[in-house]
Amino acid sequence: LVVECESKGWYPEPEVLWLDGEGNLLSAGPTETVRGPDDLYTVSSRVTVEKRHSNSFTCRVQQKIINQ
Repeated sequence: LVVECESKGWYPEPEVLWLDGEGNLLSAGPTETVRGPDDLYTVSSRVTVEKRHSNSFTCRVQQKIINQ
């Protein structure tokens, strides 16, 4: 199963992390980043996971410099 996450309107450029239901980091493909004409960033990321009924996944988009 491929899960995708997209977030818009960031400045500066954020990082994207995927976590499983227990808070462990998942290995994802490269983050795609687009900078719009308004200088704001849109980021998207995909991760491939095994489909189980009890699984939950979190896409965390964060900007450590501004603590968001």
